[in-house]
Amino acid sequence: MNDNSQTSQTSSQEPAVAAGPPPAGDPNLENLSKGVPPDMKLDQVPPDLQESPQVVQTTTSTDELIPERQELRKSKKGLKLFLALLLLFLLVFGIGGGVFYAVAYEKIDIGNKDLQRSVAYFVQDLPFTPKTPKYVLEKAYLVQKDVQSVSFDASVALSSGSLSILGLGNFDMQFVGDIDYLDLENLKAKMNVSVVKEFDMDIVTVGDKAYLRVNKVPSLVLSFVGISSDKISPFLGTWVALEQEDLYGSGTVQNPTPSSGMTGDELAKSLELALEEKVLAAMEMTEELLDGKKSYKFHFSPSADLLDYIMKRAGDINNQDSSYSGDYKASDYYKDLSLDVWVDANTYYTTKVSVSIVLDSGSSLPGGSAFLDDPLSMLGSSQQFDIAFVMKLSNHGNVPEIVAPADAKSVEQFSKELEAAFMSELGSIGVDEFGNDFLSI
Repeated sequence: MNDNSQTSQTSSQEPAVAAGPPPAGDPNLENLSKGVPPDMKLDQVPPDLQESPQVVQTTTSTDELIPERQELRKSKKGLKLFLALLLLFLLVFGIGGGVFYAVAYEKIDIGNKDLQRSVAYFVQDLPFTPKTPKYVLEKAYLVQKDVQSVSFDASVALSSGSLSILGLGNFDMQFVGDIDYLDLENLKAKMNVSVVKEFDMDIVTVGDKAYLRVNKVPSLVLSFVGISSDKISPFLGTWVALEQEDLYGSGTVQNPTPSSGMTGDELAKSLELALEEKVLAAMEMTEELLDGKKSYKFHFSPSADLLDYIMKRAGDINNQDSSYSGDYKASDYYKDLSLDVWVDANTYYTTKVSVSIVLDSGSSLPGGSAFLDDPLSMLGSSQQFDIAFVMKLSNHGNVPEIVAPADAKSVEQFSKELEAAFMSELGSIGVDEFGNDFLSI
């Protein structure tokens, strides 16, 4: 009875499988049915042998079902690889850049000046890198030496208590013009000269000829020589042409030939002097705006010992051993020197120069007595003069238009007209005891 109850419970728990003949035409099923005893019922098959439906479960990740997530996983792997490579690059670049920086800014001496200079130029040529005074000076020298035309505006001021005997407290001059030295055989220049704002003159040079035009003469000078302003007015503004013979004479004086000035070797030595450590150490470079443009300003105010050293070295460069030897010291005559130079931060053209100095005429300079002693001797045995010089440079490389005046008169013609106009007032002035007129040219 227990068996029947268990069988009925099992039958109720297991799904019923409908009995019936196997499908016709399937030999495997026919053979299988032959091995089953005829008295064995299907519901008496043990549970572990009964056919039951099986569910095959496969695990499929969500990432495999969504293509966007697959791409995201790949991009994350690529990003990690990129960051690793970037970190490696920055590490190598940082080490290499640090070495380059140290070499370029002379933190490390590699023992090869040419190579170190090349590295310095490579690094400091980059627009975002800081510039050293040495780099700016070399760059300015290389740029400036190739300039063959420039405009200038220069002024000189001289002040001294000794000038009071001349009726002047200050003496100032201004020079404004252009110069074109592209062809040294045909040098061209034009300039306006103003002296104490009372004398004004224009000068034009083309090759071996010069042209002068006086625009204004001080009334004090006219009064001193006894000439009225009405008499001189017709001659003001007249161009006078001067030949080379008129400028330098003929026969006794050999006409000078155009010169390019210092040789390339001398220029290199001068630059080398400016770049010496003791000279560079005395320079101060700052950045400021000049006429609205970013500029590098160099300030140089050497000590007395450094000034003596520079003048001695400059004499050696120019082979002036006799002038800068013995007990001579430049600091005894030139005092309180202050030099300021402005260099354009973009073009590296020199755009402004300012110099102030005190000149002590108490003792004669070696080889310079003819220049200083005699002219200044009337002012006393010891005099000091404050000299200030300022010059602005512009239009670098822009060739100016400089032509000879078409209406210029010869010196001979102008002299005759001047003599005829003033002879009645001057009378016998200009005529020697033999009756010769030495005023005529």
